[in-house]
This record gives sequence, structure tokens and C-alpha cells, in this order.
Amino acid sequence: SWERKLGGRLVTLIVQGDVSAVTAAVNAAVSGDTITLLRDLDDISVSINRGSSFRLTIDLAGHQICSYSTEETVLVKSGRIRLRNGYIVNMYTVPEADAASGARAAAVTVTGARADLDDIDLCTGDDYAAGICAASDSTVDMDRCGYYGFYDIETEPEDDMACYVAADAKLVTNDCYLETNYGDGVVSEGDSYINDSTIITNYDDTALIPEPSYSALNAVNGGKVKVK
Repeated sequence: SWERKLGGRLVTLIVQGDVSAVTAAVNAAVSGDTITLLRDLDDISVSINRGSSFRLTIDLAGHQICSYSTEETVLVKSGRIRLRNGYIVNMYTVPEADAASGARAAAVTVTGARADLDDIDLCTGDDYAAGICAASDSTVDMDRCGYYGFYDIETEPEDDMACYVAADAKLVTNDCYLETNYGDGVVSEGDSYINDSTIITNYDDTALIPEPSYSALNAVNGGKVKVK
């Protein structure tokens, strides 16, 4: 459900229902609106594609949204979206065939858009995962955010990371804490600016893979990482 003030003033959309309520709120919002969650939402995927001039804030209000059945918990495909104050989790298991073609489960995927994350904790579980995926033609700013990955290790670690940055994308972290377990911190094919942040990669040398190649910061395929 949502309420709209008169006179074109700022509108707050209050979401307390299920997946359809979030979708309805996003579709009903006008540029500049804020969507506020009133409870945790489980096994959902929120897709935002409202045009390049669209502006929206999603205030999790200390709550969690989680997806078990889709590759992205939050998918931003256009506009400028701000996510703040809460937890975004993705526990989707990517099939091997999809992983071979480059599919990756992510808490937040941004493509052709800009996303600002403020006080957001990201978490992923299982294989071929990324906390934040800055895909093609996107910019992601993360302030005071955290990440931890929980991976199901059987015969070998899989291709996991806290942040992936595509060749034509940009990532900026400020005062963030990113910790991976059997994975990379930041893998950047584009431009990454790591400011006043802590990035930790853990590796158990008793595992079955003798020569891991994990790193906290990894610039690949012409990518750049600048640290302050």
C-alpha cells in the first residue's frame, strides 16, 4: 500500500506486502519518490527499469530482502537508484551451464544505470556469486557498506567475489568492509576507486585446491584499481 501527498511534494511509498507490493510500488513511483520497507521480504527479486531520468530511493529501514530463486535480488537497469539502511542477500545457486556462459548470482546488479548504496550489508551464498555486480555502462557508489560471502565448498572453490566491475563500469567504495571466504575482493575490468576501506580475502590452505589465486584487489583485462 502507498500514500501520495498532494501538490507534487515528496511521496513516501510504504511497502509491507509481498513481492507484488514492491513491484507495484516501483511502478507507481514518480521520480524522486522513496520506497520504505516495513518488514523483511523473502525470496524476491526487484527489477527497476523506468528510464534514464528516473530517480528512486529504496529505504530498507533496517530490514532484509533475500532471493533464493533468481540471479539478482535487486536489478537496476536504468535511472539513478539509492539503496540505504538494510541488508540485501542472494542465495541463488547458479547452474553449471549458466556459470559457463558467465552468469553470476549477485545481491545487487547494476547495468546501464547508477546506484548509490548507503549503509547496506550485502551477502551471498553458494557458487559463482558477487555482492555487487557493476555490469555494462554502470556506476556504483558504496558508502559505509559491508559484504560477506558464505560459500559451499565441496571439491574446489568456485568463482566468487565481493565486487565485479565490467570494462565500461565504475565502482567507488568509501569506508566499506568487504570480506570474502574463498574468493576475490574486487575484480575490476573497468575503473575501481577504493577509498578508506577494508578488504579481506580468506583462504583455508587445508582445502583441496593447493594454489588459489585470490586477491583483495584484482585489475584484469585492462582494468584499473586506485587505492586511497
